[in-house]
Amino acid sequence: MYLERTIFAFFPYLYMKKGKEERVNIRGIEFRSNQDIDGLTPDVQYHLKTLSQMFFLQDGLRIEQMTCAILELPSDDKDKVDDTLLRLYEAHLLIGYMYSYRDHDPSEVCLPYECSTLFIFWRGGTIHQEMVWRFLVWLDPEIGQRVKRVDDRKIPSEPYIPGYTGIMNRSIRLHVAEGSRIFPEIPLITLNHFQSLSHDRNQKLKSPDQWALRDLFDHQHDYLLDLRKRVFVSMEWYLKSCRTSALFYYNEAIVHLATALESLLHIRADLGVTERFKDAIVTLLGQVPNLNFWLDQFYKAKSKAVHEGETSNPMFNPFGDSEKEKQKINKSNTKNQEVDEEPVSSHRTLLYYGRLIFRLCLAGVLDARARAHYSGLHQLLIPNKQRIDEIFKVLNEEKLPPDMRLQSARKRIFELCNQPSNLLKQENLSLEASLDAIIGCVKEALRVYKDAVAKISEPLKEAIDNVSSSKGEPSSTLLEQLKTLLKEIEHFANKLQLESVSGEQNLKNSELTDIVIELLNYATNQTLILTPVFSA
Repeated sequence: MYLERTIFAFFPYLYMKKGKEERVNIRGIEFRSNQDIDGLTPDVQYHLKTLSQMFFLQDGLRIEQMTCAILELPSDDKDKVDDTLLRLYEAHLLIGYMYSYRDHDPSEVCLPYECSTLFIFWRGGTIHQEMVWRFLVWLDPEIGQRVKRVDDRKIPSEPYIPGYTGIMNRSIRLHVAEGSRIFPEIPLITLNHFQSLSHDRNQKLKSPDQWALRDLFDHQHDYLLDLRKRVFVSMEWYLKSCRTSALFYYNEAIVHLATALESLLHIRADLGVTERFKDAIVTLLGQVPNLNFWLDQFYKAKSKAVHEGETSNPMFNPFGDSEKEKQKINKSNTKNQEVDEEPVSSHRTLLYYGRLIFRLCLAGVLDARARAHYSGLHQLLIPNKQRIDEIFKVLNEEKLPPDMRLQSARKRIFELCNQPSNLLKQENLSLEASLDAIIGCVKEALRVYKDAVAKISEPLKEAIDNVSSSKGEPSSTLLEQLKTLLKEIEHFANKLQLESVSGEQNLKNSELTDIVIELLNYATNQTLILTPVFSA
């Protein structure tokens, strides 16, 4: 799938108003109405219209308005393709999560997960870039007497026909062509005409206590390095508990919801699951009255559903096991007297509370991780020497083109420059080792920069060559060269800034130049601090 091609993504059962102002970005993916064609080429408009006409609510009832996204995937960057598709699937989960509950009743399912079904399509199949095998779209006319074709749609006779390959919900592959019809996976699905994705997103996330979730919606490359997979995996299991089938089959829903909580809270199966599960939730939510009763009953119900196939009681008993014990004592005191056993009190279902508890735990996890990020903790714990080594390693990654090496090193370079200027001295490295590491990193960055930006002048190339080819220990001569080079590159950066409006390549060159300037600034400051007197 790593060919140059346009990907069409559809949420056929979610409405979005038409208009450029209604478009919304989620995880860096722009979503729009399928009727919003401004800015699209005639070719893309044709395919968008052709695919949109395939979605039916039921036989004879086509869906006209829906939410979609159009993505251009590059042919030469597998990592970028993977990242774009991953962010699309993450946006799918966030949209499903947003519509899974009501603000005024956060414990009941609003729209089941099937309402957020995602289809993605691209032209052609595995053999031809624009054609698909006919029999993957239309069954052979000679399929037996058990079926009868009852519509008058014309079936092509060629073995390969213009068509599309698609995937539903990241799991089910399908092939379609003009005239195909796609129906919902459940018999009756809700089309809420009062919703609009951009409006609903803003309403859901406008509350101040939703700031961490809003961050997750808005940022495509974020700070969730360790949590990203865990958060979205848990969200996917949570949404499985919100499917229509799970709403009517309690055992399935409770297993999915328990898996969602265990994934979110990183509960490992080999380390006392039950107690760690309880401890993690109590740590996040505090000592809430009767929460311990719910935890015991929920986990017992989940274990019984897993090991015995069903749980006997889906209801929550707010009095815990004490009421059952009281009944046993009363029954024993009556001895041989025949009395009716008083039923155990129940108070809503275990799932009712479970969905709310999952959302509270998710908010707590996101909030804590976001605060840790904005405090800079993830930067403070990493020694600068390690950052410099990582920058050097990325800059030497021969599998990547020069521009991508610099862009990949950008984050670590900017983190390095944001640290106190005397931090390397505090890491107990010798002056020689510190200077060698910094200068070596600068030289490699300059070599990569010269290859990445072909527009630089000959004098600037010569200055870069003089620095990058210098050998031996750092000297006062090298320091002066670095200072002079920094001024020349800053002058070049100003020139690019003025020209950036003239093309995308100039803007890209300007970004690469800024990265090198940051590193040179850091190097010249560090050399002055680490060694006040250079040997000539």
